[in-house]
Amino acid sequence: ELFAAFVGSIWRQGLCEYLTQFTHKFYLSPIIKWVMITNPWLFKLEEMYFNQWTPKLDGSCCDKALVKGVTTIVTQALQSRRVRKIVDEQMFSVHYTFPPHFSKDSPEPTPPSIGVQTPTGTIGRNIVLLTHTINRFHIENAPAVRSTLSKWALYEVRLNFFNPYHHLTGLVEVNLTHEREIEHPLWCIAGSDSRLSTMLMNLSDYFFAYGLEVEPLIEHIASEHGDECNHGA
Repeated sequence: ELFAAFVGSIWRQGLCEYLTQFTHKFYLSPIIKWVMITNPWLFKLEEMYFNQWTPKLDGSCCDKALVKGVTTIVTQALQSRRVRKIVDEQMFSVHYTFPPHFSKDSPEPTPPSIGVQTPTGTIGRNIVLLTHTINRFHIENAPAVRSTLSKWALYEVRLNFFNPYHHLTGLVEVNLTHEREIEHPLWCIAGSDSRLSTMLMNLSDYFFAYGLEVEPLIEHIASEHGDECNHGA
């Protein structure tokens, strides 16, 4: 599972670029997490909420086609070279794997599986991040765990405190909203009296920018899967 997650991530970015970011993970991520963000001896820890979303997606595509667009970018391990080239140039790359024995006909969310996030930008963002991810996209109109805006929950991303290879602690969702946006709500534990709260606001701006960047690709892939709409929207 971990091997599949890394292979998909390397395919998206290329081996040399990926290895540079991979090494940062071992020494930067634990320090940022346990010393600078979720340190109960330095900060007053509270749950903080942020949400980001893409612009409204193409109304001519049905919900199933839009979900197919998202899962092609996020979960499909080896994308077409055309999609790979676009993803490689974007500011955020993610690969949430299919778990072992995955069945799209299962009526239940999948068990947690390894996910890999690879932001780009400053050295603080140039770190390969590991997550525990539950897939819900295969269940039509699956309910979200926490979001009240969601129409179809796609992913539930758990950022566990004991995971040293992600700098945040909390819960992230990826959902298709009733307004046909892809939302990315985050509930994280952080020091409300820390100057790093400003950094988290910058993180929100970062994902708003990514939403603008990824929207055309989602719509393009969705338009190529119009046959998904023949099975209901």
